[in-house]
Amino acid sequence: VRTPESPFEIQPGAPAVLSTEYTQGYLRTQIGKRMRVTFLLGTNTIQDREGVLETVGISYITLRETQTNNLTLADIYSIKFVVIFPSV
Repeated sequence: VRTPESPFEIQPGAPAVLSTEYTQGYLRTQIGKRMRVTFLLGTNTIQDREGVLETVGISYITLRETQTNNLTLADIYSIKFVVIFPSV
């Protein structure tokens, strides 16, 4: 599909950030939920972060820490596991 503004052809369908077939798309359906996210840093360092999912971008997520209300920006490509806690 070509648009008058762009001479480049654009692939039809939802971009990766919207499709639930991709991590970004699925996580967008979980915004507002409390979760624990495990990251792999380097080759052998594992680190967890816990909070409420605020935003999901193409290459990042933001978590609001429940205890401090701090906002943490995290690299989406380092995520290995996500535990989504049930709503109470």
